[in-house]
Order: sequence, then C-alpha cells, then structure tokens
Amino acid sequence: MNKELTKLDKTIDKLLDEESDIQYDIMHLLAMLIECSFDSDTLKTKIVSLTKSFHHIQHEIIDTFDQIDFIKKCEKEGYKK
Repeated sequence: MNKELTKLDKTIDKLLDEESDIQYDIMHLLAMLIECSFDSDTLKTKIVSLTKSFHHIQHEIIDTFDQIDFIKKCEKEGYKK
C-alpha cells in the first residue's frame, strides 16, 4: 500500500501544480480583460474554460485525498489489499 500512497502523493503534487497554473492563467486573463475595457468573447470563453478546468482539478484533488485517507484507515485497521 505504500507504493499506492506514493503514487497518490505524486498525483496530488501534479494536480496542485496544475491548479496553481490555472489560477495564474485565470487571474492574468481577468487582468487583461479589465485592462482592455472592451467586450472580448475570446477572453471570456478562455476564462470560462479555465474555470471549468480549475473546478475539475479541485474535484480530482479531493477524490485523491479521499483515496489516501481510505488507504491509511485500512492500514491502521489492519486490512490488506
């Protein structure tokens, strides 16, 4: 089970990095949109797309943490795979 936990930890790290990148991209695009002060459908579409990706990654992170917690609980209670 330690291999599984290591794999899940790496997944969490990757997802958190990706989440951070998306947050930066969203903030950058919002700043551009405000700076431009005009109606740009392309920027709005990109922001909506990134926001959806951000929420999807957040759910993946939560699911991965749940898997880690479950594995640790099983190990604590003496269950083996």
